[in-house]
Amino acid sequence: MMFPFLRRPAAARAAAALATSLALTGPALASAADVASLPRAIADLAPGAVLHLRIDDLRPTQPAVGYDQIYATLERYRRSPQDKFDDYCFVNGQRGVKAFDAGTSRIDDPASFACKQDAPDAASPHAATLYGVVIGPGGTFYLQSGHHTAVTLTSLPDGGSHVRMTVRVVENYSQMLPGVGFWTRMAAERRVWLRNAQGQMIAPEALPQTFRLVDLRDDPYRSLVFFTRGIGYVRPQGGTPHVEMAWAYWLRKRRDPDLSAYRLDDVTSYRDAVIAAARKMVALRDNDILVDRMTALSLGKLPSFDAKDGLRKVAREGTATQPPGPLLDAVMYKQRFVEP
Repeated sequence: MMFPFLRRPAAARAAAALATSLALTGPALASAADVASLPRAIADLAPGAVLHLRIDDLRPTQPAVGYDQIYATLERYRRSPQDKFDDYCFVNGQRGVKAFDAGTSRIDDPASFACKQDAPDAASPHAATLYGVVIGPGGTFYLQSGHHTAVTLTSLPDGGSHVRMTVRVVENYSQMLPGVGFWTRMAAERRVWLRNAQGQMIAPEALPQTFRLVDLRDDPYRSLVFFTRGIGYVRPQGGTPHVEMAWAYWLRKRRDPDLSAYRLDDVTSYRDAVIAAARKMVALRDNDILVDRMTALSLGKLPSFDAKDGLRKVAREGTATQPPGPLLDAVMYKQRFVEP
């Protein structure tokens, strides 16, 4: 398999180099510019603090992603550069892109485009929309959500692991000892997903250390769940963790639909798989448990199958007035760039 937009991982940096790569915002972080004070500054970060970190300063908390979701996004960005800059500004809490040049602006050069607002600080109402991080032992930053975003940004031809993301601290466990105690707490609080792309339990040491696409495994059921969003489920309010991973685990465990019976390089066949999965989702009772005591209702199960608006949006072929849906984007990207 060939992935054209991947970067080699950055070399490990010493603590001083890490210090210079961190950009911290918020009143509690005023003294963080001094390299020698960095360990103390990290220890003092409270939940709600806002950080502007390089992607290679972050660590994944799940071993797999849905490659087809990433392919769909990369194809959409290739087709519409404005979407790329708009999404980047949004995930950083800056409410969309204000100005960019399709020929010269680059994601890895923030000076080449402008977002509608400055990056939020801890007091900003937009800080609540940022992806969360847990600070682990030794000051390691563990990304809680947004893995597909981080992988996509790393995979862009104008991206890379040096691209920054604005994130919000949700917990600070930097003073804990590394090892079983920390990971037991992370698991108990559902801040880590320790199941691989086959649904098997893994040790924390098996988690990837970068957001390069080749370092995270492909979970086809995770992609399938992405395409059923708005058809079989919606993302619940309140920050329920690992929503898509839980749905993917449940579908894979049942092998219904069995993805080996479908052609995932063909839009029509892929669409049939999405329909089959969404119908299984909505057929669940609200209190049915999928995994780890998470019920179908808590994971956003819809009361009925949305064959009209949801399916039409996901699977549309594209017209003069409407862009293609993500299913076609994923298939088109694979046909252009991914060797079977």
